[in-house]
Amino acid sequence: MAANISAYFQWDLAYRFLRRMPALNRRELIWRILETENVDSASFRIDGNIWNTPVTYGVPLVLFRSGGYQGEEVSAVIDWIRHQGLIQAGRDTIIDVGANIGTTSLPMLRGLGCRVFAVEPEPRNLYYLRKNLEDNGFSNQVSIAPRAILREPGTIRLLQPTDDPGGFCVNRPPVREELGQSIFNGGVDVQADRLDNVAREHGVDFARVAFIWSDTQGCEEDVMDTGAEFWSRGVPFYTEIEPLSLRRQGVLTTIAGVAARHFDRYIEAKDIVSKRGAAPVRPISEFAAYLKGLPEITTDVLFLPPSCKLKN
Repeated sequence: MAANISAYFQWDLAYRFLRRMPALNRRELIWRILETENVDSASFRIDGNIWNTPVTYGVPLVLFRSGGYQGEEVSAVIDWIRHQGLIQAGRDTIIDVGANIGTTSLPMLRGLGCRVFAVEPEPRNLYYLRKNLEDNGFSNQVSIAPRAILREPGTIRLLQPTDDPGGFCVNRPPVREELGQSIFNGGVDVQADRLDNVAREHGVDFARVAFIWSDTQGCEEDVMDTGAEFWSRGVPFYTEIEPLSLRRQGVLTTIAGVAARHFDRYIEAKDIVSKRGAAPVRPISEFAAYLKGLPEITTDVLFLPPSCKLKN
């Protein structure tokens, strides 16, 4: 009896302690407990969205803590797309390259009423991507391609960093030379192809594409070069720019030149977040210096092709 009373008071004390913690800290502690108990997956509803995720560090933890991944940035981009009137009859599709588990696709679908073509190569991410879209009622508005985007089609290996379980990167020589195989938990073989090939294979109407979002862990050059037909149609291209990943893929010193072949302007992510539709547009000639001045952290850039006409 005494042991039962003691256990009750211990649980009551722990419960009171949790209730007094700030919400974000409380959620992180709960997530860490799930990890400690070797829970494989979790399902939760936050801010009207149902999320199914693996119980790992990185994207799933951020979703559980805050309800979204890059939430402020995604919201700002949605506002920018609305301001520019990009989603309209006959042009209603967004391509999400490196869709992960739906962290961009889902808020875009909910916020813009658009269609999404989601491209994601990693099998576990694909499983949760499909489940999240289905559980939120968007399966009929989305098509999914299980592909990595590279210039050369074929089978490639994705490596998994120990410090980022969801951040798979393409196994190229610069990655191995800089980091060594010992830092990876392992990897998985997947199919890769050009963005234009993948879009055609899955029946995407190029004329209906209004916007492309990309997060490809240093393979942004591949997306730029193989998406040229979209840029020729004036489609804006929003992409991660992370000097560390670019260097690991061997393209840190060349990406500015590739960008200049396809785009003539760009907008910094921080300006879209702070100024939305009034974000200043910079000439592509300034991008190389901008990139050189970045610390080795993740940021994002919106590239604009010459035929993309913006509202004032």
